[in-house]
Amino acid sequence: MSKTEAIANANDSADTTNVSGEASGAAIAQAKPRRKRTKTASAATSPETSTTTATSLAGQSSGDDSSAGSDSEVAATDFAVSSMMGKAINEQSTIAEIEQAYKDYLVLERGVSTNTYVSYCYDLKFFLESLQKHAVSLINFQEDDIRNYLKEKTNEGLGVNTLSRYFSALRAYVKFLQAEDLRSDNPLKTIERPKLHHHLPTVMSEESVSLFLNAPNIETGVGLRDKAMFELLYACGLRVSELCNLRFESLHLQDRYLVISGKGGKQRIIPMTKASIYWLRRYVYERRQEKDPQQLSPYVFLSQKTGPNGPMQMTRIGFWHRVKVYARQIGMAKEPSPHTFRHAFATHLLNHDADLRSLQMLLGHTSINTTQIYTHVALARMHKVYDKAHPQA
Repeated sequence: MSKTEAIANANDSADTTNVSGEASGAAIAQAKPRRKRTKTASAATSPETSTTTATSLAGQSSGDDSSAGSDSEVAATDFAVSSMMGKAINEQSTIAEIEQAYKDYLVLERGVSTNTYVSYCYDLKFFLESLQKHAVSLINFQEDDIRNYLKEKTNEGLGVNTLSRYFSALRAYVKFLQAEDLRSDNPLKTIERPKLHHHLPTVMSEESVSLFLNAPNIETGVGLRDKAMFELLYACGLRVSELCNLRFESLHLQDRYLVISGKGGKQRIIPMTKASIYWLRRYVYERRQEKDPQQLSPYVFLSQKTGPNGPMQMTRIGFWHRVKVYARQIGMAKEPSPHTFRHAFATHLLNHDADLRSLQMLLGHTSINTTQIYTHVALARMHKVYDKAHPQA
């Protein structure tokens, strides 16, 4: 038996999970009443600190059971939030003040991802500048003001998808104003959201995915890391941001599943393949410690860069670069995006008779309508159903 296999087998029995601690923490989070904000917070976006490391794979508890519900921790959280409170916005507030308050609402109240609040704040700023340009209130604007703004953007040549994103940002802004008791009406109530043009996703064949999975040179640290990332991405259908932000406390290898916090902080459980577990273990035990010998980072996948606080996690841009490297290596005519692996995961499952409801849960889609788009590209299943059902097939 090789050293690698011995390590993997030895840790099979040692893997333990901290489900009870996570459950108690989740219960406390749900039981805690939603804070009514009369003032706004300032930039509560610093990353949480965590001491959970690679030793989680060997069964060491992260300590959630003892601290998740302590009064001192809840009190500390309340103090931290109250310390960040700033000036409440009003009719005299500047665009910058409103933008900061809106951002804090999205982060603290809505729990949106970094990408979402950055996008929404960017879009809202254009709207507020337009209101200011036309001497309209930044808070008590009316339905016609919104219609004129969307018409103005349409005349500028913006696409439907961009206008739909603007609409989402405005809808969130109106909800923010309502939450702050600055208005009770909804000026968007009679305005129809621009309809999105849904493009069929680009899907790699199972053969192309296999080429990608076998492309990294597993004799190198970077290659073994990339192999583990590709295996996990395809096995679990993760978003790239979910893969890069994966922490050790999310791994439950003995029971072969991940707990992923997706968009809006929604959690879902995803099964893991034996292959993805095997390559993940190999990377962690054989190569990851070379970059993080003191186990400072809570993130599973590390980049080659080192910051002031130690090794840095893999980023979306960094992973995209790795995808392009391997696409050229295996001779793909068109470079796929990292999200293509998620499309492949969904389509291949449908081709192998997975049902839409289960696929929706695995992907973390809020609406099954989002999941249904994959039925249009699952050609193998379509032909199978056709051949079985059509009398002359």
